[in-house]
Amino acid sequence: PHAVRLDAHCVSAALAVCSAAGELDVSLRLLRRCPGLGVRPTAHHYTSVLACCARVGKWRRALALVDEMSRRRVRKDRAVYRAALQAAARCSDAAAASELVAQLRADAIPLDAKLRCAAILALGRGDDHRGAVELLDPSRDPQPEQPPRAQPPKREKQQRVRLVDTS
Repeated sequence: PHAVRLDAHCVSAALAVCSAAGELDVSLRLLRRCPGLGVRPTAHHYTSVLACCARVGKWRRALALVDEMSRRRVRKDRAVYRAALQAAARCSDAAAASELVAQLRADAIPLDAKLRCAAILALGRGDDHRGAVELLDPSRDPQPEQPPRAQPPKREKQQRVRLVDTS
């Protein structure tokens, strides 16, 4: 018999299965065991657990996981926020949805169609209709930082030299 070494892909698969089954406690235990298994949790791992939170209606746990990601310096992406917003929507909690929208704006996460819809639904189900409608205005979206444009080198003015025929 050979020992099976679990890698990030195995952990992802296990978390996806737990999420689909609504096994939040098992998902959380596995997420906590990752470092001992030699696996550094990624946004993908957290997204599976956040989806499980949404499935079982544990929005407070979802918010705590998003905060944990910040503390552990795990980069949050659209999928993370979408899963957390779905948890807030399921529980009709406008305050949680508003907090998540503020965080995604602070993290300068651009709103794609799926993320925008998740945020609108979460705010709307929590009776923050004004906040939901404001998300329809793309001018309020976080703008990704643009690298400074390289300026072309300045041309020095060339002096015209006038040639005079002295012969």
